[in-house]
Amino acid sequence: IKIIEHFVGRESLDNFLIDLLNSMSVCLLVDGLDEISDEMQENFIKNIEWIGSNANGCKGIASSRPGEVVRTPDQFRIFELNPITKNDIEKISRLWAKKPVEFLKEVRQKSYVDVIDRPLFLMQIITIFNIAGQLPERSFFVQERIVNLMLALWDDRRGVERSTKYTHFMPEEKKRFLSDLAYFLLYDRDVLKAFSTENLIDFYQKFRNKYNLPLSEALMVAKEIESHTGIVVSSTDKHFEFAHLSTQEYIAALKILSLPRLNNIQIIVNKYQPPIAVAVAISQESTEYLFEVIRWHKRAKRYNNMKSINLFSFFSRLVVENPRFQPSYSLAS
Repeated sequence: IKIIEHFVGRESLDNFLIDLLNSMSVCLLVDGLDEISDEMQENFIKNIEWIGSNANGCKGIASSRPGEVVRTPDQFRIFELNPITKNDIEKISRLWAKKPVEFLKEVRQKSYVDVIDRPLFLMQIITIFNIAGQLPERSFFVQERIVNLMLALWDDRRGVERSTKYTHFMPEEKKRFLSDLAYFLLYDRDVLKAFSTENLIDFYQKFRNKYNLPLSEALMVAKEIESHTGIVVSSTDKHFEFAHLSTQEYIAALKILSLPRLNNIQIIVNKYQPPIAVAVAISQESTEYLFEVIRWHKRAKRYNNMKSINLFSFFSRLVVENPRFQPSYSLAS
């Protein structure tokens, strides 16, 4: 085995580095520790620990996604970032939005306003606003961009490749999986945003064959999705949640749009109406889709002897989503 040593003058590189760090009292920043491959992380962490043990005048800060590092380096303490506050949002908007007052007024009227507690998404929405001078009239365009950003685009643009055990489980497949999960939780389990490990296992056993996923690996798949997307996050040891309710509603709407028939419309309307309104907005034939929703709703009431159901939530969300309708004799009748 050939050992190569490096020197600076007559001093070994290791000693020179430690002396330099101690003399300068520097703070070393390691941004994106999770972006190092699992094979290299352990060696990198050992180097950090060696510096920490020898450079007494040096401090270190490392950033990572939750749960994405093989282990926490010795002498490091874990801190988690809180969502940014209302004041933070206003400060960032004043710094980066061309018309901050108009931007804040517009974004607060959108269904996706809950996602601006994350700087990445806030900056994406500000960028959209700055380019066009306003936010898109239809909210789903922004939701689509945010979900795609969560699934793949952010890492792709930075050239980051995250290791995965499920090589066939690509971003589009994960979107379908999450869409099924969002719909299942809302309409099979009556769960809004937060859900238990038991809910997850129930769903996994029902849908794993559809996605060619291994038996008894529900929690591992959830961890994969959490680390690769951030759409679903673990809130406690036994609970998960969608990071934002508007995202759960949007991807549940994708599932509703994929259904071959709307004969289960009474279940959707009875339990939770916003996703069906989002589905109407997303549909390329919003007018006809609205007609089908109303037609199936009337039929369900007639044949199932249902009492009149208040559609206020549905139409209120429809106003926010602002779909484009065409004149329709079907709706008029």
